[in-house]
Amino acid sequence: MIEQKQQLLGDLFREALYSSNTVPELMESFSKKISENFTSKDFLILQLASQLYESAQIRKEAFNYMKMTASVSSTCYNLIAENHPNLHYCTTQRFKGGLSELYKRCDRIFDGKSPEIKDLTALRVILYEPETQETLKTCYQIAQEGMEKFSELNCSDVFPLYVNLSVPDKVVSKSDFDPAEHPDVLLPNEDIIIPELSNLGKDYIRYPKDKGYQAYHSSYELISKTDSKLRIFSEIQVTTIQQWKYKPANHDKYKEERNRKWDEIFYFDESKVHLFGYYPQYNEDSSGLTKPLYVTQRANVL
Repeated sequence: MIEQKQQLLGDLFREALYSSNTVPELMESFSKKISENFTSKDFLILQLASQLYESAQIRKEAFNYMKMTASVSSTCYNLIAENHPNLHYCTTQRFKGGLSELYKRCDRIFDGKSPEIKDLTALRVILYEPETQETLKTCYQIAQEGMEKFSELNCSDVFPLYVNLSVPDKVVSKSDFDPAEHPDVLLPNEDIIIPELSNLGKDYIRYPKDKGYQAYHSSYELISKTDSKLRIFSEIQVTTIQQWKYKPANHDKYKEERNRKWDEIFYFDESKVHLFGYYPQYNEDSSGLTKPLYVTQRANVL
């Protein structure tokens, strides 16, 4: 059953969507409508409005923020190539789509949490190696080596960013994961785990999500050294191809399940949408509404 507040959010969203020409414009308009229709008693919903407005300003500068993320991506790619010359892997980066952002923030506020997210931009490192203890060990090593490298680069006059490790929004120390239900999921042996990483990021390799999702997530605040107003949280996710493609935990499947929940609230008539770059009749969307922006991939698989 749709709650009254959720239904109102859906109505306000459609009003903003049908009158907007870009996703930043949509988010600004939606944010203002939320502020006008909810009271201080709805603190988390007002926080949603505030963060959507902030996201709109970030999206107006998306090119600059993706250049910042690209600097992180290139550093990670080259660092892995240097430290693990025989490793097969790829790196991908993306700017989260507007609906995906909205749904994730709504998931959080209706679960009683802050709507803040730290993966508006994200880098994923995927290892194309057999699923072994040695591969899991390499995942941990890559996460740690990245933290050490960015601490070093923060003091460099050449590197364009400060890349500051951010405290995770939750500590992952247990999960509802049942190994008996997922015999294909490989858990790390105690001797390869780097204990301090449990406090510095989210260790879903050691503590998989209930459907078997595994990866190590670390969050960073990226700050331009030449313009401190350009700052954004970004996430680095280290995983393996087996973990990423594991069907019960597949990311696309997870998003489909979440989308079904919120699609009922934020459904819209595609014929009334006039966002630049949104062409559903051709199955194309470069507006940033339903698909990620600026997805890039770089692979070392030979």
